[in-house]
Amino acid sequence: MSVRFLTCFIVAFLLSLSSLQAKDDKELTFFRIGTGGLDGVYNSMGAYLSNAISHPPGMPTCRVTTNCGVPGLVAVAQSTSGSVSNLHALMTGELDSAFVQADILYWAYEGKGFFAGEEPQKDLRVLSSLYRESVHLIVNKWSHIKSLKDLKGKRVSIGVKDSDSYVQSRLILDTFGITLNPDDIYQLPPLEAARQLKESRIDAFFLVTGHPSQIIASLSEEKVIEILPIDGATAKQLQDQYSFFRRSIVPADTYEGLDEIATLSIPTIWVTTTKMKERLAYQLLRALWHQNTRKKFEQSNDVARDVTYATSFDGVVTPLHEGAMLFHEELEMLKKQRQFVLDHPKEEGFDFTFGAFADSPETDE
Repeated sequence: MSVRFLTCFIVAFLLSLSSLQAKDDKELTFFRIGTGGLDGVYNSMGAYLSNAISHPPGMPTCRVTTNCGVPGLVAVAQSTSGSVSNLHALMTGELDSAFVQADILYWAYEGKGFFAGEEPQKDLRVLSSLYRESVHLIVNKWSHIKSLKDLKGKRVSIGVKDSDSYVQSRLILDTFGITLNPDDIYQLPPLEAARQLKESRIDAFFLVTGHPSQIIASLSEEKVIEILPIDGATAKQLQDQYSFFRRSIVPADTYEGLDEIATLSIPTIWVTTTKMKERLAYQLLRALWHQNTRKKFEQSNDVARDVTYATSFDGVVTPLHEGAMLFHEELEMLKKQRQFVLDHPKEEGFDFTFGAFADSPETDE
């Protein structure tokens, strides 16, 4: 097979996508992304993502600016209470896309687990897996809590009802066989939980978040907390029962004065529905994995730096959106062509330069 033949084949394939890649008209389109609480990492990630995929009318093209978003699109990150409310808002059309933890997405799609008894939401579609969030069990340093079993008889915040922390903390407590006194269970948002812990009004709280978390960082700087590991045989049982969980490590000195912490993590998935047009889903993925977006993410001091193409399928067990599938198919073909050209440098044919891809596609406008 000559380079010319392979090139012509791929060019024909790309031309078949012209309806997806053609220049957009300059109509302004608002795009809503459901994130999480204002004080959480979801909201921070939403800000990074919104900036990456936005390209308002009148902005210079991708070739003359570092912003290579979807032409005409203005993305807005909307704060919510988390995955459960995000899914409900997606299905009612109040959001265009949202961040959802992998297990909660699966349960909603199948009508199982936390969504048992509800209608399966078969219109949900995945755009991409983004990063993993870790389960943090934060305890007052003077509470004498050294293990999960020590939570019995203690005042514990499990998170606001239907929040991600609420769902995962209940799952963990049930798996570990820990029953809390109803009068000792608090359902506080993270900032309020941190304040009450510092004032010794509660003894511990669960927080499922990416790291570093500013809330945890502030507490560690005041030297009033410890973070308990979630590890051992019961943690393995949780992993075996729920494949989304994975053993993970919060590195030493992520938080001042705290050593390495073994815990569990779960993927955060960027989700939409079948209502999204194939073309838009395709363009969103091109913007997300553009080399300029990756550079911005890698330079951040936030969870955005953990977003990589290599983990874009992490925890994905529900269907991809058709536009996302098309993006990945195109990218794989381009990678194969690049490799063919590198393997046959003296073949007659077109000389393509693939350096701009860097494992993510160039976005043309």
